[in-house]
Amino acid sequence: MQALGALDLTGPEAIGFAQRISANDVASLADGDWHWNCVLSPQGRVLSFFRLWRRSEEQLTLILPAASRSATGALLTRYLLRAKVRIAEEGNAIVAGEANLLDTNPTRMTSSDGRWLGLSPPGEHESGEPQELTHAWQIRDLAQGVPWLMPGAAESFTPQALSLERLKAFSVRKGCYPGQEIVARMHFLGQNKRSLRRFAAAGPITAGSPLFVPALASRVVGHVVSTVANDGGMELLAVVQGAAADQPIFADEACSTALRTLDFEAPPLPVQLVGLAKG
Repeated sequence: MQALGALDLTGPEAIGFAQRISANDVASLADGDWHWNCVLSPQGRVLSFFRLWRRSEEQLTLILPAASRSATGALLTRYLLRAKVRIAEEGNAIVAGEANLLDTNPTRMTSSDGRWLGLSPPGEHESGEPQELTHAWQIRDLAQGVPWLMPGAAESFTPQALSLERLKAFSVRKGCYPGQEIVARMHFLGQNKRSLRRFAAAGPITAGSPLFVPALASRVVGHVVSTVANDGGMELLAVVQGAAADQPIFADEACSTALRTLDFEAPPLPVQLVGLAKG
């Protein structure tokens, strides 16, 4: 994932529409607030994962990988029916930086890790082309366990397999939404058998690649979600079966060099800034 894009939902029914189709409690947001969220298939698989920003009572902005923006727009359009909502790709670019706690800019969303994202000021990035994130930003997202899905990974994982509970990205109590019954059953009955893990690899590896444990009968124990090159090797996030928790895990079928397990850093969560302008 190299760049983020924005998708706008506007209209008098925008909040209600997002509440019905997404997995988190949109109705709990105040103007100016944001949270992590996702849209699931009826089978409880993640179709799209994003930050959802309530900018006003009639405007929501989804911030997600630019490569997934058009597909997510088409997905939401299929759920529209007669809802009074307009779905449009936001023309302004997403900008990123370190938070200034004294900043009252209403076009920024701030995270608990001291970073912010927002829309470019008027007159900047007029083309609306996605602005590439810095390498340091991508490494930090990966270290925090933010599982940005590549376009081909839609419907591959449940929110529990992606460990989205760390990001408070779904609710099991807010009411019905596509996939809610399956997500709630996995939550309350403890049926999830996979989770997100962070690794370092010595050589190149791509998103979607299988991971192996030769000692287990199935051998394939997980798949890579996202990668970033770092210090001559790679860091990666992967969804891995619980049965492989204490086993050496390899990124190639020859099982030549085991991946090195890395701990997650604290996840980036929304913060409320005193005096932050809303809008």
